[in-house]
Amino acid sequence: MTFAVPGHESVDEARLTSFARAFNAEQAEARFCRAAKGAVPDFLWQNRATTGWAEFRRRAGVYNHLSGSEIFEDKAKLALLLRRSALEENRLESRVFATAAAFAGWCRATCAEWNGAWIAKDPRGNSGVGLWMLGAHNWERVATEVAQAVGGGQGGFAVVVQRYMPNPMCWRKRKLQFRLYGVVTGDLSVWLYRHGMPAHLNIWCRGGSALGQSDRSIRERVGL
Repeated sequence: MTFAVPGHESVDEARLTSFARAFNAEQAEARFCRAAKGAVPDFLWQNRATTGWAEFRRRAGVYNHLSGSEIFEDKAKLALLLRRSALEENRLESRVFATAAAFAGWCRATCAEWNGAWIAKDPRGNSGVGLWMLGAHNWERVATEVAQAVGGGQGGFAVVVQRYMPNPMCWRKRKLQFRLYGVVTGDLSVWLYRHGMPAHLNIWCRGGSALGQSDRSIRERVGL
């Protein structure tokens, strides 16, 4: 089988082969090889759907996203859930804005009262894309960049703002997330892999306050 993982050329055949074996022991000898440039792959994996790969998504035999699955990746919906959570550890201070203009208006009206830093996010961004460190010293520049990135909204919330956490949970000084892979078939059967895995960043998260520093040093502290 051929595969393509746009934007992530480091993903190799061995990793995908082990993934296939986990779901079908009878195909233990199955092998993946990278699709030739311009060829439609049997298996297409994208963290974020991009316009340039639209035709490949339509023609690929297997694609890793479900139609409408963006609802699970929308950070605005997660922020709203966190605001309603009764658990103290889940109550990260979060705000959502329908437009970039509404976000800029909030910054202008409240920046003098901010105590600490925030992170502004594109609700549908991932893999370190669509993140801005936000403070009273740089809100005007951030508001301009956010407006250019998200436009007037995409039929939902355009901007999410959450408190910056100076000391997040880390593994060996690296930020991490936990992943559990699964497969949903055409008849809506769901198959989950037996084990999850922690995925960590390659650089250390230095932690501490991010205010008054350059964008580069801020991103190093956050671990991006």
